[in-house]
Amino acid sequence: MLRILRRVRANRNVLWIFSAGEIDLRCHLVPRLKEGAELTFVKPYIEQVRALVGEFDASYAAVSIPTPAADEVVGYPVVGTIEERLAAHRLMRERILEETGQARSSSGAVIYAFDATDRLSNEHGHYRPEITTDGIHPNDAGRAEIRAAMA
Repeated sequence: MLRILRRVRANRNVLWIFSAGEIDLRCHLVPRLKEGAELTFVKPYIEQVRALVGEFDASYAAVSIPTPAADEVVGYPVVGTIEERLAAHRLMRERILEETGQARSSSGAVIYAFDATDRLSNEHGHYRPEITTDGIHPNDAGRAEIRAAMA
């Protein structure tokens, strides 16, 4: 697939967006952080994205920082309290912003952070209920907010 993408001339005009860690925030990070783990996976993840983007000769891409799941999630597992998940999000967001900032100054493809957290979150820091139906995924209004943030 990468060889095909490399041959598509318009490839350099596309903003490739990689989604990072929604399930991690909702299910995996709280227990790992309680055990003292650090978010050491963020730097290699950003570097992998940069290498992948370089493989198909794009000059830039974005890593999307996930919005914390709502307090009430319908039909999906959730681990930890909302406070613990928000703390995990703050740490992950900080690390992604830090690592993408470093990636901007290095050679190769530029990796941006796409962070619509503030736009999509309520005053408590998690998904606004009117822009999601299940507390995790955006509905039509949520997708409109994301498109506006991207613009």
